[in-house]
Amino acid sequence: MEPAVSGLWIRGPGGEATGIPVPPARRGMAQRVVDLLTRSGPLDRRSLVAQLVVSRPVLARAVTQLLDAAVLIEDTPAPTAGHRGRPTSTLRVNPASAYTIGVHLGTRHVRGVLLDAGGSVAVRRERPRPAEGGLAAATEAVEDLVETLEQGCPGRLLGVGAALSGSVLRTGAPASPSPAVAASLAEVLAGPGGRPVVVDTEGHLAAYAEWRVGAAVGAASFVYLRLHSDVSGAMIINGEHVRGDHGRVGEFGHVATGGERSGAVCTCGQRGCLETRVSIPAVLSAVTPVLGPPVTLDGLVAAVASGEPEALAVVVAAGHEVGRFLGTLCSAVDPARCVVGGAMLRLGEPLLEAVRDGFATSVVPHRQGIPVLAASLDRFGAARGAATLVFDASFDGLLETAR
Repeated sequence: MEPAVSGLWIRGPGGEATGIPVPPARRGMAQRVVDLLTRSGPLDRRSLVAQLVVSRPVLARAVTQLLDAAVLIEDTPAPTAGHRGRPTSTLRVNPASAYTIGVHLGTRHVRGVLLDAGGSVAVRRERPRPAEGGLAAATEAVEDLVETLEQGCPGRLLGVGAALSGSVLRTGAPASPSPAVAASLAEVLAGPGGRPVVVDTEGHLAAYAEWRVGAAVGAASFVYLRLHSDVSGAMIINGEHVRGDHGRVGEFGHVATGGERSGAVCTCGQRGCLETRVSIPAVLSAVTPVLGPPVTLDGLVAAVASGEPEALAVVVAAGHEVGRFLGTLCSAVDPARCVVGGAMLRLGEPLLEAVRDGFATSVVPHRQGIPVLAASLDRFGAARGAATLVFDASFDGLLETAR
């Protein structure tokens, strides 16, 4: 059975498939306890009550659940001479209580992480994506990487998440996410036992990672823009990962920022799209007359670092256009911050400062204070987002099967 909606694909242990997104804002108290302890380290119950702003009975129920499921470990210090009363115990996350796998099928590489319950990456692996064989070879590479990570998993594996680049999802009509591709990959990754699987776009899952453990932690609303071989992104508004009617919120690269459909033809079949001017291929094409063919991103990074004026001008122009788009978008959706990610960030401060300058010229005056930040996670960010989302989606089941 295929999901009825594209976007976030979940295949449960019973084989069911749905397009229902995980609602991040509705995490229960037990998961909020784990989130806090993951960020802060060990805390006693009094500190948990104060920081979570809950009553002691509510916290006690959540902590009991987590201790029964071995998700938390309680440490009680030994009494010391002269100390009166019971020593104060602290609670910490047991990283070995559960694991998830996240993989990212990108344009050129397949990356994967094994994530523990404490949110730390226990193992990471990266391989070249097969140059030939199309989607079948790429799917096999993902399956093989998942198998490798699973063999190294020292504890209970909750499920697998996969992030797909836009180029993977384009079948038939350009830039059209294919339900069949996502559902087929979910079927493969579920395995014979039908373990939980989520499949989503790299833009959505990289954004999810930045929101949970990266540059957007603590922001109820933020916009993520990924500048890579294509231009994608995501929005989280009031704690909800916004997806739209067909799961396609974040296709920012196909906005006609110039107001008219002219210029190079985009992968979506139209002209004038943002992606045709600020993606890596577009910027490299624009700088080729300056640096000469063949131009690579490495070469452009070196030229910008050396201060080559014409190459720098191309990068600054692209940054200004990105910033103007973000300013217009943020004027409409009112986020707490913007996060820019993708391989284009290797161009460093010249690009980021140009984005900020362009943003300042287009955002409404009363939103000038919205920070525009660089993504804090590395090239494994989308894989980490996939693994994190699986953990969040499987959390209630982890408690229900407490040993």
